[in-house]
Amino acid sequence: MTGPVIAKAISRPGLQLVCLLLAACAHQPGLDTPESAPAAALPDAAASSTPARLEREKAIAAYRDYLARYSNSPEHDRVVRRLADLLVEQAADMQLAAAATLDGRAQQDRTASQYYAAAIDYYEYLLNKYPDGPDRTDLLYQLSRAYEESGKSQQALLVLDRLLLRVPDSGVQLYVDSRFRRGELLFAEGNYPEAGRSYQAIVDLGTSVPVYKQALYKLGWSLFKQERYQDALPVLFSFLDLEIPPDTPFDEQLASLSPADREQVADVFRVVSMCFAQLHGVDSVDVYLQRNGNRSYAEHIYLDLAEFYIEQEQVTEAARTLLVLAEHDRLRPQAPRLAGRAIDLYRQAGFRQQLVSTEAQFVHDYGMASEFWTVHLPQDFPDVLQQLQASLQDLARFEHAEASRTRDAGAFRAAEQWYRAYLAAFGDAADAAVMNYQLAELLYEDARYRQAMDEYERTAWSRDEHPRAADAALGALRASEKILQQDDAADSSAIMERATADALRFVTAYPAHPAAPALLAKTGTVFLDQQAYEAALHVGERVLDGPVSTPPELGQVAWSIQAQAYYGLHQYPAAAAAYTEALGLAAEDDPRRPALQEGLATATYKQAEQALKQGDNRGAVMLYQQAAQLAPASSIRPQAQFDAATAMLAEEAWLEAIRMLEQFRNDYPDDPLQAEVTRKLAFAYERNGQSRKAAAAYLRLGQDRRQADALQRDALLHAAGIYTQAGEARQAVSTLEIYLQRFPKPVETAVDVMQQLATLEAGSGNAGKRLHWLEEIIKLDRAAGTTGTHVPAAEAALELAENQLSAFRRIRLVNPVQDSLARKLQAMKRALQAFEAAIDYGVLPVSTAGTYQIASMYEELGHELLASARPAGLSGDELAEYNSLLAEQAEPFEQLAIKIHMSNAERAGGDQPDPWVEKSVQRLGELQGYR
Repeated sequence: MTGPVIAKAISRPGLQLVCLLLAACAHQPGLDTPESAPAAALPDAAASSTPARLEREKAIAAYRDYLARYSNSPEHDRVVRRLADLLVEQAADMQLAAAATLDGRAQQDRTASQYYAAAIDYYEYLLNKYPDGPDRTDLLYQLSRAYEESGKSQQALLVLDRLLLRVPDSGVQLYVDSRFRRGELLFAEGNYPEAGRSYQAIVDLGTSVPVYKQALYKLGWSLFKQERYQDALPVLFSFLDLEIPPDTPFDEQLASLSPADREQVADVFRVVSMCFAQLHGVDSVDVYLQRNGNRSYAEHIYLDLAEFYIEQEQVTEAARTLLVLAEHDRLRPQAPRLAGRAIDLYRQAGFRQQLVSTEAQFVHDYGMASEFWTVHLPQDFPDVLQQLQASLQDLARFEHAEASRTRDAGAFRAAEQWYRAYLAAFGDAADAAVMNYQLAELLYEDARYRQAMDEYERTAWSRDEHPRAADAALGALRASEKILQQDDAADSSAIMERATADALRFVTAYPAHPAAPALLAKTGTVFLDQQAYEAALHVGERVLDGPVSTPPELGQVAWSIQAQAYYGLHQYPAAAAAYTEALGLAAEDDPRRPALQEGLATATYKQAEQALKQGDNRGAVMLYQQAAQLAPASSIRPQAQFDAATAMLAEEAWLEAIRMLEQFRNDYPDDPLQAEVTRKLAFAYERNGQSRKAAAAYLRLGQDRRQADALQRDALLHAAGIYTQAGEARQAVSTLEIYLQRFPKPVETAVDVMQQLATLEAGSGNAGKRLHWLEEIIKLDRAAGTTGTHVPAAEAALELAENQLSAFRRIRLVNPVQDSLARKLQAMKRALQAFEAAIDYGVLPVSTAGTYQIASMYEELGHELLASARPAGLSGDELAEYNSLLAEQAEPFEQLAIKIHMSNAERAGGDQPDPWVEKSVQRLGELQGYR
């Protein structure tokens, strides 16, 4: 047919629909929602779309165009429905694309949201128009989907509820799907009770429902989220029974599942573990399985619970879970390995007590005499044997440590039991020699020296070569010494012979061992420890005077014993000589050389002390210096240099002492004696006339917070005094200011320091700074004054008042007199207040001085009024009248001055003459004489 024939053959609406389908192949952007539908305008799709999405977009554009052109078409609502479905599909596709890439993601998300909104409007339009239409159920389902996919979960739930009201009409599949989606939405919102009811409704339909297993899974989670652990467990076990039927081997069945199913099974095992963890842990597992039947995967329940506890760092519960599982059948191959895993957990966590008790049980259950080895061959369980060895070692060492700490006899016996159990079971193992050595050490600590000597010798000479053999041989000698020290050692001769044989055997076996020379002089060392110095000297002499030439190393040890013995006898010159001989036999890189040098330096230092006690200061200085030089790295060297300088001070050899002390300060900047060095240096500088250095040293001493506060205060004040005497006013000021910052108390001293500062500042011409310190004296007295601070404060107040008096006197009464008189009266007011403040202290010389000065001010004001400048242009009569007025104004001031002088004069006749009282008396006579 040709185009015109087709056009005639089809009705108008049909023609429109055909046109629509043809238009779906072309993209037409910018079309609006038809007026009859409530949807908003739709955006364009992104240009970079997949072919399927482009085709769908073309169809959407075509449908929109159709709706815009034929709003009254009979096909209108069919097109609306189709357009809504396409919009949902396109929006879902966009969301997937946006999730897969970051390019244009925000734009695609916005477009998808707009598509969903438009689809929602279309569905609502159709539902409103056809409330009882045959497609209502399907429309509700699609509408809920659009709401859900656009993130409007509450609206989606409301629509699903409307849909589920039509359950009988909606079909099982749609009902199940709606129920499941409703459960998912509620679960995502945290409404676990309602979500659980939706999942339960699906589960109640039976296993034939396609999402039965998934609903069962989510129902278990919902119950868990509600903390209904007892209710959740049967559901979760039902799920596991589906995936791993009870009669199937667990590992095989798990391997046959898909990766996704295996992951879900693992998740269920985890939530089961969390449930049991909330229900008293492994005990609740036992109870549940006893009541509800065992499972092929029961062991995995225990193991997964243990792993959960491990992840939660609940080591005790994890280990207990493993141990309970092992106890179910201690003879099965995995039982000791489970117990070993529990032991590892305790060991890694550092839970010592639990570790010990678990290892003790492990040894009981899986020791070589246990029932386990009657059904298993040791060679098949090297890991268990290894754990058994480790546990025996741990138990022995733990009890050994407890015995060492508590000295408890029971702990010693327990440790011995574990050591001997190890040696009985693993006597040929690589660690057997070490364990044997530790057993000997234990017996030695327990003062069972005879048994200890036996085990030391067994460790040293009855086993193959091992690292502790030499130590064991030496241990046997130590034990023999202890036996010989016991008063009740009846067989001491036999023990001595045995020890001597052991020592010779040691020297033969280990000729290069550092202990070999010392063993030959061992007896001397014992005597030194016992302070039996004469006996130690005898031992050294036997070695040094023997018929065989003494090897250098042996000779060095013998001379060292001699030196220590002489030192113990306070024969310091002989000790120094013996140390010198020992040093002569020591190579430069001999590790014992520093100790010998230290000994020589100490012996020489002791000689210096003896010389100092005998009054030989010069000799003491020489010996102190020698002690310092003998051992440059010795701990005694700083003390020796310091004591040498102190001796020089006693000799009043100031320059030499200063040189030594300065050298000490440079050589040992961090030595604790530095503070004392500073003090001595300050003293020496001062005695030697080096004022500046003395002051600087005292200042440094005063700022050294390691010193006592009293010493710091005295040092700062002394430094300031030296600076003052030397004419270093600024240094004296800064030193006194440091004093005030550090030591504001006692306030009497602080006020005295402020007075010194005021004096120094005045001497430097800093009148303002002097006034500052006078004011500070007054402030301190007001804040924390004592009887000792009132006089200085009163004197300071008087001086401040006198400054105000000077200001008053500088103002002259000139024309215009009214202005200058006002200024002078204001100055007088300030001065009066200042003098009154000084008088208020009640300090007599200050009060009388202030009283006199106040009277003087009144007198001076009256005189200045009489002598003030006269206004220009007055006639003779006017001038006379003006003078009369001035005399009348001046008269009260003179009367007031007389009255104040009289009050001051009344203080005459006291124990001590007061010059200000005398001045008032004299001035009073003059004023009254004038009258």
